[in-house]
Amino acid sequence: AVSAVAVCEQALARIDAHNGALNAFNTVTREQALARAAAVDADPRRATLPLAGVPVAVKDNLCTRGVRT
Repeated sequence: AVSAVAVCEQALARIDAHNGALNAFNTVTREQALARAAAVDADPRRATLPLAGVPVAVKDNLCTRGVRT
């Protein structure tokens, strides 16, 4: 019973806390992630989509339009 925005914020906080040492992320699309999480929370079908709102990291060998790879 946690919102997608809250889960996203927690994930972003962990990235902020540990990415300096791990260097796991080249690019973090913070605003896009939070906007998408808010859209997931607003979707009335969310209760029927069990993985809706689960954060996902995309490996940098996949090109994403508008995002530095």
